[in-house]
Parts: sequence; C-alpha cells; structure tokens
Amino acid sequence: MVLNEGRLENIKELAAIPSSVELGYQITTKSWRGFVVLKNTPKHIRDYLVDQIRYVANGTAYQKELGGDFSNQSLDFKGPEQFDQFLRQQFEYYKNFVKE
Repeated sequence: MVLNEGRLENIKELAAIPSSVELGYQITTKSWRGFVVLKNTPKHIRDYLVDQIRYVANGTAYQKELGGDFSNQSLDFKGPEQFDQFLRQQFEYYKNFVKE
C-alpha cells in the first residue's frame, strides 16, 4: 500500500498498488515543512517571517517544485495557527492509529 489519498498512477511502478485511503486507512504520511523561532521573538518579526514564507510558498517556482514531489501533505501555505492545528490533528490521528 502507498500512504496516500489515491493511487500514484503517474508512477508506473506504483500505479497498481492501492492507497491507504482506498483500503480504509485514513493515514497519508507525507512531508510537512514548518519553521520555528524563539518564543520571545517579537510579533512584528514573526509576522514579517510569515509574510516572507507565504510569499515564497505561493511563488511559481516553489509551487512548480511541489507539483513534482509526491511526498507533500498539501500544496497550500498554512499560517502559524493553521499549522499548529494541523499538526495536533495529525498527532491525535497517528496516536489513535497506533493504538489500534
């Protein structure tokens, strides 16, 4: 099985292998990219960094690179609060999945 929403049909060697979601497992391990700064970093600096990362993440060159990489969890930019929520959801899911 491939840990993905669907089959990886554009990779000849993997096209016939079912996906985890197809088999009923809601597990799709892929890449996450996050950035961390010191807790005391001033808000204006954090905001500036988020804006710069968002700018690059939404840029044509980066999006083109992501499109060819099948290990990406999502192609959209998640701000600090969205990314925190996303990781917490993923953690809870994997914790419960391992218990089963």
